[in-house]
This record gives sequence, C-alpha cells and structure tokens, in this order.
Amino acid sequence: MVAQAQSEIELLRLELQILLEKSGSKHIDTARAQFNLGRALWLSNKPLETAQAVKKFDAAITFMTQCDPNNQILTDTKAIRDVTLDAMAKGHTIGAPEDDFDK
Repeated sequence: MVAQAQSEIELLRLELQILLEKSGSKHIDTARAQFNLGRALWLSNKPLETAQAVKKFDAAITFMTQCDPNNQILTDTKAIRDVTLDAMAKGHTIGAPEDDFDK
C-alpha cells in the first residue's frame, strides 16, 4: 500500500513538472495538478508530506483566486488546506493519534 501511494505521488509530481514546463505556473491545469499532488501528499499522513501539501494547496489557491474564483476546485482546496493546517496546529495528522505525530 505504501509503495503504491509513493508511486502515485511520484507520478503526480511528474505530471506537475510537465505542466509547469509546458503551460507555466499561470494555467488552470497546473493549479489542478498542484491540488491533486497536494491531496496525495496530505493523504500520505506524514508530517513532511503534509507540510509540502500545504505549499501545493497555497500555490493552487493563489492562482485560482485570481484566475477562476468560482471554480469548485478552489473551494475544495481551501477546505482541505484548512483541515491540514488545523491538524498541523494540533500536532497530529488525519487518522493518527495526537501523540504519534512525531514518530
């Protein structure tokens, strides 16, 4: 399961890299790819990946707020980012006991 999740994250990183090279950072498809990668990183339930997810969510939010403020992905990204930030502030990740965050 872990290997499959890591493989998915690597594929999503590659997809984002290709989109950045092809379309640049100011494109809706790039923002969607950042959302997808952020979601996969967040679901990995690891502290480092969770912090990386927040950065991807923020990048997608910044662009979509200017470009397409009514897009459902923007709403979803803000909601997931807020849950992620709340979990980080409480010192745990989703599905993990509060005292297991640093393990």
